[in-house]
Amino acid sequence: MSKIRKKTLANLIKENKEELLADQEAMEVLEKRVESKFIARAKSAE
Repeated sequence: MSKIRKKTLANLIKENKEELLADQEAMEVLEKRVESKFIARAKSAE
């Protein structure tokens, strides 16, 4: 029973880490899009 719990906990930690990395990548993509829009607006305002 203890081994099952440890394995399950390890899997949960691994899955959580993978989700966090995916979220981080998505935030970086979003940040680049926002920066691009901001730069485009700044150039068009000149």
